[in-house]
Amino acid sequence: MGLNFFAPVGDGIIDDTKAIQQLLDQASLNNSVLSLSGKKTYLVSSLRLKNGIKSFFCEGVIKGMGNSTHGIITFDGSIFGGKYVSNFTISVNLDMSAGDSFGIFAYGCTNCVFQNNYIYGLTNSNKVSRFGIYLRDGANYNKIINKLYYFAHVVTK
Repeated sequence: MGLNFFAPVGDGIIDDTKAIQQLLDQASLNNSVLSLSGKKTYLVSSLRLKNGIKSFFCEGVIKGMGNSTHGIITFDGSIFGGKYVSNFTISVNLDMSAGDSFGIFAYGCTNCVFQNNYIYGLTNSNKVSRFGIYLRDGANYNKIINKLYYFAHVVTK
């Protein structure tokens, strides 16, 4: 599935949430892979991965807007009334510098692979904690492998 289907812009200014979410939903329905190629910056509020999608790769950067409740990328699960994501691979570059609390928030995912994720822009203090990858509620048999980078700026006040 190519980017021309829903055509996110990837300029880091225009909100690409709807376009990328439509691509993710289509990949989920077709049990396929979504690969965003090119060194673009995709500005998003929050993306939800649903069971059925096989992989999500982003060569460029997915930049959060700082307003996501559960994560820049959230795995579907019972909290949303959906099915847990399973047998899935994710490899993305995430920019959390706008202040999102979670980069990837995964509810109950099983047999998922977090591979070569580059997550940066986390700012923590004694009042606020931020998480690059957060596995929750029955997340089992997952693998975090290869290059997983967190670049955090720690503030102590």
